Amino acid sequence: MEYKKLGHIAKIQTGPFGSQLHQSDYIPTGIPCIMPCNIGSNLNIICDNIAYISEEDLNRLAKHKTQEGDIVYSRRGDIEKCAYISSRESGWLCGTGCLKVSIDSTIALPKYVAYLLSTPESKAWLVGNAVGTTMLNLNTTVLSDFPICLPDLDTQKKVVEIIDSIADKIELNKRINDNLEYS
Repeated sequence: MEYKKLGHIAKIQTGPFGSQLHQSDYIPTGIPCIMPCNIGSNLNIICDNIAYISEEDLNRLAKHKTQEGDIVYSRRGDIEKCAYISSRESGWLCGTGCLKVSIDSTIALPKYVAYLLSTPESKAWLVGNAVGTTMLNLNTTVLSDFPICLPDLDTQKKVVEIIDSIADKIELNKRINDNLEYS
C-alpha cells in the first residue's frame, strides 16, 4: 500500500465563480449544470431542479466540463457528499459552488477514489480539516491534502467490482420494495 495526497493523484478545479456564470445565463433546457443541491448522498447526481446552460456557455467554461470518472464536491455547507460522474453526466458543467476532482487513472481508479472519499472516516477527515466555523468550506488546498491509501491497480479494481456488485443488489432490492409498496 502506498500513501499519497489526493492532490498528487488528481487535478482539483474550483467551479466557475459568479463573475464567470451569472443567474441570467441559466436557460430552461440545455446542458445540465451540477450545483451543490444536485449532489446526492450515494455518489449520485440528483437531476430534480437542475439548472441548464447553453452550449456556447459550456464552450466558454470548458475547463469546468465534467468527464466520466470525475468526482464533484460541494464547496460549502454539506461538504461530506460527493458525486461520481458516470457516462450519463459526462459533458455536463461542474457549477458554481462545486469542486471537480479529476483522478489520474494511471495511478488510481477514479471509482475506487470516489468510494474511498465516501467512507465515514474520509468524511470525518474533511469535516475536521474544512475551513470556516459557521459554515464549513472545502477548497482545493484542503482536498489536495487529503491522505489517500492506494493499493495496486488490480486490488483497486477488485474492490470496485465488489462494491459495485453490492450497490447493484441494494438498488435492485430497493426497486423490488418500491414495487411491493405500490402493488
